[in-house]
Amino acid sequence: MVKNLPPSVREQCIESQIVIRDCEEKKYGENCAELIKQCVTITGAPPVTIGGSGQYRVASSLRDCIKKGGYMGYCSNFTTHENCIKWKDECAPSEAAEKKDENSLEVFPETFSQCFKSQVVMQQCMSKGEEECLKIQKECVDAFGTPPVTSAANGAYQMAAPLHRCIENGGWMKMCSTWINATICERWKQECSGDKDAELPPNFSQCIQTQMVMLQCNLKFGDKCKALQDECVAATDAPTVDANPPIFTSKMIRCVKRKMAKGL
Repeated sequence: MVKNLPPSVREQCIESQIVIRDCEEKKYGENCAELIKQCVTITGAPPVTIGGSGQYRVASSLRDCIKKGGYMGYCSNFTTHENCIKWKDECAPSEAAEKKDENSLEVFPETFSQCFKSQVVMQQCMSKGEEECLKIQKECVDAFGTPPVTSAANGAYQMAAPLHRCIENGGWMKMCSTWINATICERWKQECSGDKDAELPPNFSQCIQTQMVMLQCNLKFGDKCKALQDECVAATDAPTVDANPPIFTSKMIRCVKRKMAKGL
């Protein structure tokens, strides 16, 4: 029941009901389903679901997109009208973003949300100055072990999904400090980098990701996390983890994440 939810969750739940009802009954009628589908593609949010009590469940970004009437309105939250048109052209080639007929909404490619998010993130990053932005990008790439940010032939920024949140937060240390606390993040950085005056070791990103996934595991499962870790060692043929700090293989990290998502 909505009335039994915490205040902040209750407010979001009520807003979700209002947004969907307005979309269906007042603003868009038969086109509401198309609008919701477009907004799911644009934001990368999960589709609208219905809870056990019949209430709509809608992610905040999806609510905002629906309220704003789709891409152009939602994009205006982040940049100018001109940039919104430019980003749409870059992220949804004309043959991909098209209308079935003059009364329908544009259909965007499934890749659109990742591309759009990359443009938003890089605009925020570059507003801090090119030198600072490059420093933030390097810190995030080092932590996540992803390829660096690149530009496509049409000028659109391209980056791996893990970099979005990291760059948006101003680098790995700031993101980590927001999620946990600065003391733990600094300790991980020192333990994983070894000699602070030397170049970062090749396994730095693996080490950082291992500490993050193990903290999540311990917080969620406590003492049972060790059994989960042992299961993944056996399942992935990974070497027994006895280093300090421990460093998992990529397969091992993926295994632990999968098991955490499923639960014990």
